[in-house]
Amino acid sequence: MVGQPYLTPLSWSGTRISYQGSSYTLDQAAALGLISNALYAWDGSSYINNWGQSLPVGQGAWLRAKLPCQFVFSKP
Repeated sequence: MVGQPYLTPLSWSGTRISYQGSSYTLDQAAALGLISNALYAWDGSSYINNWGQSLPVGQGAWLRAKLPCQFVFSKP
């Protein structure tokens, strides 16, 4: 689970996955099999796939890591 640490909506486009000294976009990391290509959030009634969207302030999401890696936020 990842949380939104900033006071403005967070775009996933600047977020990176760090693995063994290299940095990847979410799409690159998913293509390499490091993570799944789904970022699930709860909207109050159901789970939604937030892949390619922004994460609102104060919300979190679930991301499945398939290998040990780090999720690196890019400050908006």
